[in-house]
Amino acid sequence: LATDLLPVLAGVLNRFCLFLQNFCSNSTVLRTQTACHSCSISMFVQCPTGFRRSPESLIRTSSLQLAVSGCSFQCFQQVEMKSCCPGYWGPDCTECPDGADRPCSGRGVCSDGLGGNGTCSCQVGFVGTACEDCSPGRYGSTCSSECSCVHGLCSSGLKGDGRCTCFSGYRGPRCDQELPECAALSCQQNSRCMEEALTGRLVCQCLPGYEKSGSQCLAKNPCLRPVCHSWASCAHTGPDQHHCTCNQGYSGDGQVCMPIDPCQTQNGRCSARTTRCIYDGPGKSHCECLPGFETLADGSCNLKDVCKPDSCHQNANCSTVGPGRVRSVPSALLYLTVTSNLQEATEDFSESLLWLQQADLASVMDLPQPVTVFTPTTEAFNGMKEGHLQFLRSTEGRSKLTEFLRNHIVPSTSVSTSCIPTIVTMANQVLIINVTENGQILVNGAAVLEAAVEAKNGRLYVMNGVLTPPSIQPLLPHRCDITETKIIKMVLHYSHGSDPVCRFWCLTRS
Repeated sequence: LATDLLPVLAGVLNRFCLFLQNFCSNSTVLRTQTACHSCSISMFVQCPTGFRRSPESLIRTSSLQLAVSGCSFQCFQQVEMKSCCPGYWGPDCTECPDGADRPCSGRGVCSDGLGGNGTCSCQVGFVGTACEDCSPGRYGSTCSSECSCVHGLCSSGLKGDGRCTCFSGYRGPRCDQELPECAALSCQQNSRCMEEALTGRLVCQCLPGYEKSGSQCLAKNPCLRPVCHSWASCAHTGPDQHHCTCNQGYSGDGQVCMPIDPCQTQNGRCSARTTRCIYDGPGKSHCECLPGFETLADGSCNLKDVCKPDSCHQNANCSTVGPGRVRSVPSALLYLTVTSNLQEATEDFSESLLWLQQADLASVMDLPQPVTVFTPTTEAFNGMKEGHLQFLRSTEGRSKLTEFLRNHIVPSTSVSTSCIPTIVTMANQVLIINVTENGQILVNGAAVLEAAVEAKNGRLYVMNGVLTPPSIQPLLPHRCDITETKIIKMVLHYSHGSDPVCRFWCLTRS
């Protein structure tokens, strides 16, 4: 059985190699532009994944977000675009009629390329799938000469010379001279009166399309000769007349037939979103699920669930959003979709998420109206005064932690420096918003690093400082349980002319 499969596998590999040879790579440059942002943080703004920043592409704009001037810059990515080599067409890069080396018999232009359909636009005077013949009534290698027969048949086509075969009763180079003497002859069926070339006598000869068989003139059958393409069938339609039809699975005019690739038309009726079309042979194909999809019982393809227990954070839900791709959605708080340069912002936001959960404030995010959250970075939390962070995380500081976090939440998303310079937090404290000369947004003096990150149920602002409300200050309680040791006096006793005889320290504790 394995030996029997070898020729089949060899044929498949050969077609696959030929398929790859028909593709060519072209380098192209894709460009995009970042969203408007504060000019002071341009050096921190990243291009989308796979793109690089174009040199000297900083653009200042008066298109405002938060009603302040900002900056934007261009990003570029150099990619290799697959295309069909010259002489090949369609998604599978099928060869043009009469071959890629000399498409359309060298007498026309093939519609090639990925978006082409493989048809030939023939030069004037030529016809056929591959421009392989002259138009009716033309002859010669260039199909530029026209037949002039009046009452006869012309030797037309690429190999024709334009000579006329006159019908009965006519003569002359153009068959325009009638012969009265022919009426005296009683020619048999399918024959006519003609003048012999050698003797000049009038005799009965078979009509064009017929040939002498004994005393009769029988119709010629062109199908007895190889007049059609090897992938076509011949039908005898009359005296010396025939019609060539391409076999099933092939297309063309019968003189030139090409294998039909169903994948070239409407993707072989396969869903481009979930499947790809596989060419099996002339007129045959099948649909195959794309990577990341699985075949169902009815033959359709469905996105394979790739979520695993460790795919996302323990406080987030995992969702399969594409082949082999998952998205982490926090179960409470802001439902962020992480993309591009927002990755770092969401990582900093995870610190605030843990604090909200510790203070049992995650339910605040379930309010019917949208909310605005000012979330300090991890570095901002670590930069708090010594002992403050530890106290807020302690059981004793639980109540102040709740008030501290409520001061970072505003039950609204309408935040603008031009019309609302102050806002009131859920801790009933006023936050002052202003903008520096270079466009830096400040909230109570803390700089906003990532502005207006839109989420499903609100808006997120990442900042480099914390917003401690006056209502919980001083943050640390007044206590006297700290022991300090200080030097208050030092006395040295010397004997005259000798080394010190006594050294001692006077210490006190408080």
